[in-house]
Amino acid sequence: MDEASARAVAAIYDAVIDQAQFDIALDQVCRATGSDGFNIFLLNNRTGEVPVNMARGIPDEVLRDYNQHFVMVDPGIQFFLRNPNLPFYYNALHTAEEDIDKSEYYSWLQKMGGARYYLAQTLKISADVSMIATAQRGRLVGHAQTSDIRQLGVIGPHIQRAMQVKLMLDDANRKLALSYEAMDSLEIGVVILNTNIIVYANKSALQLNREQDRLWLGRGRLEATHGVDRKRLDEAIAYARRKNRSDRSFSSLSIERENQRPLILHIIALSDRHRDLLFGTPSVLILVKDPERSGRTDPRILTDLFDLTPSEAAIAVALGDGASPESVCLQRGISANTLKTHRKRIFSKIGVSSQSELATLLSKI
Repeated sequence: MDEASARAVAAIYDAVIDQAQFDIALDQVCRATGSDGFNIFLLNNRTGEVPVNMARGIPDEVLRDYNQHFVMVDPGIQFFLRNPNLPFYYNALHTAEEDIDKSEYYSWLQKMGGARYYLAQTLKISADVSMIATAQRGRLVGHAQTSDIRQLGVIGPHIQRAMQVKLMLDDANRKLALSYEAMDSLEIGVVILNTNIIVYANKSALQLNREQDRLWLGRGRLEATHGVDRKRLDEAIAYARRKNRSDRSFSSLSIERENQRPLILHIIALSDRHRDLLFGTPSVLILVKDPERSGRTDPRILTDLFDLTPSEAAIAVALGDGASPESVCLQRGISANTLKTHRKRIFSKIGVSSQSELATLLSKI
């Protein structure tokens, strides 16, 4: 591999990590291949869709119109679809020189500032998706020669591997973004640790108050402010981080607070599979439940889960929150006997025998 190709390959791999560098990488590829422009696109062989098309030296409007319409009337693509196992193709294989200017596609392409000639290498990304790396060659450069094919053949497989890694990273980032968005919507605090360092904390966790909650996210760590609690938390995290354990990987502890119910922490060890998938090699997941901030159970959930009527569901939520029978009767405008009837039906449908059991069950929903 010559020096120009080596620089181009290194730039392509760098661009996978920092996608803002793709223009620089494609500039290097243009220099290495002696082309006027270069583009890398993915083609769904069944549908003709182009989910990815990155280019340098090709006008944006050309890429837009090509992706939307001209990709399936491109003589080169038609030739590729008829010869899917051919690693390289170029104009002369499917369109005679005298016919280039007669072609609707090539007339449009040159009118829009595209190149007259090209050299393309095709490589598989998956069963249905091919990667096509195309060196754009102007009229003065002319048709591809054997040396041009050899040069693109050196760089092409590296572009293929870089694109496969890019697609994997894009997919992982999408899943991670959706996971973080979902966790931010939870009322329960979620903290993910790499050793003792915070990799991620959702909005509820970020609301923890050092003085009030005796637990806070400070200096990149989850810390308890009282010595005894700090020791218990550190021990629980260390326990969850141990490898090759044969015993359980889940523990819970409470953080006592003044004039409030205690915080409940669940410390969970992440499996090696999750450690490989998530950024920052996280090893411990901590769930923080604050009974003072937890919202009331939505009555509609009880309607769906236990087939309660809307009235029964509303009464069940009130009783589960600790409301007295008198206040429920006053709020609902019903008599004590009517409430007893409702309560009997509610307990029967849900499967509890007392108001305290009902409260315990609702606290877990």
